[in-house]
Amino acid sequence: MRMCMFIRMLTFIYSVVPPLTFAQTKELYAFAQHNGYCPVKLADAPEEGPVPASCLERGRRRFLAMYKGKFFALSSADALSSFLRTPWKYTDGKLPLKLPHVVPENEAQRTLPIGNLPTLGYLEQTVSAVLLSALNEVGKERPFLPSADAKTSAVRLLAGIIRANNPNAKPFQKRRAEEELAKMREDMTLVDYLSEKLAKRGGGESDEEVNSKLERYNELEEGRVYAPSSH
Repeated sequence: MRMCMFIRMLTFIYSVVPPLTFAQTKELYAFAQHNGYCPVKLADAPEEGPVPASCLERGRRRFLAMYKGKFFALSSADALSSFLRTPWKYTDGKLPLKLPHVVPENEAQRTLPIGNLPTLGYLEQTVSAVLLSALNEVGKERPFLPSADAKTSAVRLLAGIIRANNPNAKPFQKRRAEEELAKMREDMTLVDYLSEKLAKRGGGESDEEVNSKLERYNELEEGRVYAPSSH
């Protein structure tokens, strides 16, 4: 009699949830401790400091276990095995205040096409790395093009850097974009270059390079370069 009571007590305190229907596991999963996160993974988190993302893994309905009348959802068969050996080691885990976005288990394998993402999500998944790098370069260079204000110069340089670093561009497109970017950066030095050279230039003295730069500067001033229709 005592042995039967002892076995029943152990079954209540420390057991694997028997096979259940989908609706039943869904109902029990809602009562899982740690908001459904795997207690075995959570136990790997350091005692102090932020909880690493690797320690935050959602448990699965098919790996439910019960200990002292409470339900715990484990992330894998190995995690379930570890929990069943020494469940008391995994019951005191603490979750961070801010948890990651949770994808429902029945949608975990679904992939949302990039084209269907919201604007910010689309930019983050496609051009964020290139855009951030380009913005950093523009901030360092502080570009200035003749006949253009600071804002227009910055936007044109930003667009040039993005085109030159487009990972989806074909080789000939990439080469052309790199050449255009190099030319644009050269144009940004025209004012300083001409100011220095013309100040040192003697009366009537001919300098082919200076004349070429001066002609380029006049083209920029007249708006014959970087016109909106050329992009």
